[in-house]
Amino acid sequence: MAVALHVFIRDKGAAESDDISVEHVFYGRDEAEADAKRVAHLAGCENYALADVEGRTAEMLEDIPDSEVPTWDDVEEDDEPIEVEGGQVEGEDEGG
Repeated sequence: MAVALHVFIRDKGAAESDDISVEHVFYGRDEAEADAKRVAHLAGCENYALADVEGRTAEMLEDIPDSEVPTWDDVEEDDEPIEVEGGQVEGEDEGG
């Protein structure tokens, strides 16, 4: 069974009761692999590192079936642009 390590980040100045602004998800074959990916990302992401130091992060480990670990093909499967409030995010094929 694989795992998904969810890291939730609150904006600076946000109260604990405020909405979460960002979620990172790190996948691995086990907790150690997912955590190694989290640590590698933490080392290269100033915003995440600052939030971690300031105590604005929370983690949740989820056991998931191996088949639910996304692949790059899963991400590129949908040719439709992603709709977002106030516009749309264009995929690579659309020049975005």
